[in-house]
Amino acid sequence: MKLLHWQSHGFVLHYKRLERGTFELPDNKEGNTKIKLSQETLLLILRGIRIDKIKRKTRYNTLKQ
Repeated sequence: MKLLHWQSHGFVLHYKRLERGTFELPDNKEGNTKIKLSQETLLLILRGIRIDKIKRKTRYNTLKQ
């Protein structure tokens, strides 16, 4: 997995290779090679948690209008 991420002084490239298994990525119905993920989803993928089985609870959000 290669991740390109912007910090205030420039881009950072992260590279992670598994010795066994694969990363479970979200469905990519459009066939794009690039996927935009939230930080939360990325952490779940890197920890090996199945993201299609996650049930998120509704939370209070002060930013939602």
